[in-house]
Amino acid sequence: MNELIEDKQQKEIDKVIHDWKAEGIKVEKARWGRSIITKGKIKIELSKDIDAEKLTLTQVQELIEKKAPKKNNRKKAPAKKTAAKKSNS
Repeated sequence: MNELIEDKQQKEIDKVIHDWKAEGIKVEKARWGRSIITKGKIKIELSKDIDAEKLTLTQVQELIEKKAPKKNNRKKAPAKKTAAKKSNS
C-alpha cells in the first residue's frame, strides 16, 4: 500500500515542468503529449507542437494575459424591483 502511495506522489512530482511559486504559475505535463499552464482558476492547454520545457516565465505570462477575462470597471445597474400586485379577493 505504501508503495502505491509513493508511486502516485512521484508521478505528481514528475509531471511538473515549471513551478513559479512566487507568481502562482505551473506548467505541467498532460495526457497525449500536451501540457497545461495553470494560474489560479485559469487553465490553458497547450498543443503538442509547443515545447513546454523551453517556455520562459515571460512567455507564459503573455499566454495567461491573452486568456484571462478582461476586467470591467463599470458597475452593474441595480436590478429593478417590481411592485407586488394585490388581488381583490
